[in-house]
Amino acid sequence: MNEPSGCADAERQKDRVPPVPGPAPSGPTVPGPTVPGPTVPGPTVPVSVLDALSAGVLLFDATGAVTRGNREALRLLALAEGELLGHDPVRRPRQLLMSDGTLRQDDDVPYRWATHEGRPRPETWFGVVDGDQPVRWVAARYACLPEPTSECGYVATLTDVTRQRRLETRLKVKRERLAATLDASPSAILTFDGSGKIIACNLAAAGVLGYPEEEIVGQDVISLVPEKRRREHREGLVHRDGQVEWHPKPGSREVFARRQDGSVFPVRMSLKEFTTNGERRIVGILDDLTSQKRAEEYLNGFFSESLDLLSITGLDGNFVRVNPAFSDLLGFTAEELMSRTSLSVVHEEDQHLVLQKMDEYLKYLDGVQAPNGTGPEGVGSPNTPIECRFLHKDGSARWVRWVTSASHDRKLFFGSGQDITAWRTDKEWLSRLAAVLEKTTDLVAITDSEGVLEYCNLTARKLLGLPEDDLAEKKIPFTRYMPREDRRRLLGTAIPTALKEGSWSGETTVVDVEGREVPLSHVVLAHEEKRGVTGYLSMIARDISGAKEVERLKSEFVSTVSHELRTPLTSIRGSLGLLAGGVVGELPQEAVEMVTIARDNTERLIRLINDILELDKIALGRVELSVRRLRVYRVIHDALETVQGMAQDSGVEVRTRIPDPSLEFEADPDRIVQVLTNLLSNAIKFSPENSWVDLSAERHGTDRVMFRVTDRGPGIPADKQGTLFERFVQVDSSATRSKGGSGLGLAICKGLVEQHRGRIGLVSAGGDGSMFHFDLPVRSPLRLAPDWAQAQEDDGACQDPTRTAVIMAAPGPAYQLISHELELRGVRCRRARDLVSLCGLVHGQQHPLVVLDDRDHDEELVRNWEGLMDCLGNVPTLLLLSEGSRSTRLHVPPCWTRAKYGDDRLAKLVDELVSAAPDRV
Repeated sequence: MNEPSGCADAERQKDRVPPVPGPAPSGPTVPGPTVPGPTVPGPTVPVSVLDALSAGVLLFDATGAVTRGNREALRLLALAEGELLGHDPVRRPRQLLMSDGTLRQDDDVPYRWATHEGRPRPETWFGVVDGDQPVRWVAARYACLPEPTSECGYVATLTDVTRQRRLETRLKVKRERLAATLDASPSAILTFDGSGKIIACNLAAAGVLGYPEEEIVGQDVISLVPEKRRREHREGLVHRDGQVEWHPKPGSREVFARRQDGSVFPVRMSLKEFTTNGERRIVGILDDLTSQKRAEEYLNGFFSESLDLLSITGLDGNFVRVNPAFSDLLGFTAEELMSRTSLSVVHEEDQHLVLQKMDEYLKYLDGVQAPNGTGPEGVGSPNTPIECRFLHKDGSARWVRWVTSASHDRKLFFGSGQDITAWRTDKEWLSRLAAVLEKTTDLVAITDSEGVLEYCNLTARKLLGLPEDDLAEKKIPFTRYMPREDRRRLLGTAIPTALKEGSWSGETTVVDVEGREVPLSHVVLAHEEKRGVTGYLSMIARDISGAKEVERLKSEFVSTVSHELRTPLTSIRGSLGLLAGGVVGELPQEAVEMVTIARDNTERLIRLINDILELDKIALGRVELSVRRLRVYRVIHDALETVQGMAQDSGVEVRTRIPDPSLEFEADPDRIVQVLTNLLSNAIKFSPENSWVDLSAERHGTDRVMFRVTDRGPGIPADKQGTLFERFVQVDSSATRSKGGSGLGLAICKGLVEQHRGRIGLVSAGGDGSMFHFDLPVRSPLRLAPDWAQAQEDDGACQDPTRTAVIMAAPGPAYQLISHELELRGVRCRRARDLVSLCGLVHGQQHPLVVLDDRDHDEELVRNWEGLMDCLGNVPTLLLLSEGSRSTRLHVPPCWTRAKYGDDRLAKLVDELVSAAPDRV
């Protein structure tokens, strides 16, 4: 840098202050200063004058070199005297820190300090770094002299602004922290001017109100208010001297705000007014209450719709709020409960329990901890419910399971409970029932679905020597106390039957604590815990040792008496028969009548004795069943033949209905015919003259066949129906009864049906006849007779063509009727679907009857009439003609018979055709 011109005299050199560089401007570098006016020599300023100034002063020549500086300037710049005079200020060892925090060491630093875009820079700040000393901040102000000289082209004044700089830095940090805090706040914070326009906001405000951050500033407060509520907000706007002033109500309140998209949402608004620099400002804090309101709606909905009893009480014990379930339970309205204390609705005998529970709970909240840290000593969990009685408005008590909790400030107490009145009542009844079961003389046990004991009453425990407690944990099977055969029966038959059908009953045997076998009348019941899932079994048994002994003695007595009576009675019947037959000579008519009466009574006594012996065999299980595979129609046919004479004598018709004559089942044919004969005999005996008895058989479910016998008699009273199947029981047991009988027939029927694993019952209403029914399994669990295969062969012999009729008809009423009638007469039926199958079945065979139903085959018959004549030849044929049939105009051979479809005499006509078939062949 060149030395400044115009400074040659010694005095000026003596007083010269070393040049000091000023801070460089932040603007672009300009290639030279522009100093107004020509440079001319000027007056010299004494050094003493400059040193007397409190501010630092630097004088620069036109080239930017320092020509003079006072002591304050040297101090501020941390320079020694003479370090800058005539030297490049950049070459000094000290560094200058610019206002942007960077070190500036450029060659043109002094010049760029002084100028900015060709003009003197009015002011700049820079920091002086002096070793390890703190940075000293200096403000430099520049001015061009109006009349520059060769020594001074412009002047700079330096001021120490370190303290001001630090204050501004702190203020800046505070502002930045405040801005960050406001932006991080979840609440929307807005600053309004005095007219109600937004002048500042945080990020949350922009997000809540739905405005972009740059657009929300300048919005009017009215734009944030919903349309319907703007009127009340406009009341806060005041017009003064042509200016609008906003004077809102201070404080916090809940209002509705409007987003930019027009949606409305609830907020809690807090406003605070303040003044800064003489101007009014209003700060508003908005908290979005949408989630809170929604939660309150959910809570209110839950509180109102809950089936549990809910209440809120205050510190004074008064109700603050109750839900409808609570008020409905007690019969009070919500308003009536609001005027009561919670203790007033508690039964007086239970109030001490409630107070004790509340005292323990408050101690728990006070932090009185037990040694284990879970609560006060002797105090349970704060949420442990209690059972107490609440009083209804009518004075009755309601049992409630209740639990109480407190709010965090303990100003409110929340109670919830359930009505357990019915449960308490059931519990009391269960306790009574348990006491009854414990003391009953029957054996009562509860087991799981596999027969493992879970409970036994006192009688069972004493008989079997069972422990009194922990029975379920010891896993003891009930079968442990049974003999081997009974064990197999219980596990193989009784329990599976109960699981399938719901119950099983029979006789079993257990071994008591002394080793004796005790016979039991045993019932097993299955109980469901879930739908379709058996949870447990109950077993009820009675010791029948005494009854067995009495039954044995009675059976022996009856058997002995019966045998002793039957032998002489047989001899008496034979003798009376010989007398009536004239062996000893012809008797007078009066004697013949008396002998006949005596013989008839003798036969009745013999039948009675035979029935008693039959029942004795059934009771002792000595009846041997010869189970075979049977057809339903065969059994019914044999039973009808047995009672046909009795029915004709009584003027009663027996009508049968068998939907499926080919239905088969397995049973002893003689015993089932005996059951049907007994039921039919009773039905005929009690039916009025010129009436009828219905006999039907059909499939029942998937694996059983049901027989029904229905009469038109007077019916059976309800009080007699329960004992009608017992021995010697009759509906009319008076001495003047009109119908005879021993009262053993139904008992025999019951025994025989049950031996076949069947069930028998009756349905009757007084004056409207009776219906006896019994069902048998299609596949008998009993062992089939060894000759059942031969029975099948005998049954199959009916397929002989001479005993097989062919029917071409669609399945329907006519086909069922004809096939049924033919089956009853021992003629099997085979159905042909069309003429081709018909001719295949008939070709070369001689059948007793062929039936043609033209209802579905009219056209086929007409088209193939000639071929049909050749195929059938002289086979007896029944042609069923429907209305409008074309077959009525065709010629038929003499062996054919025409009949109308649906003729009531069709059954009789079939009987005649089958009976005459051998004569027509």
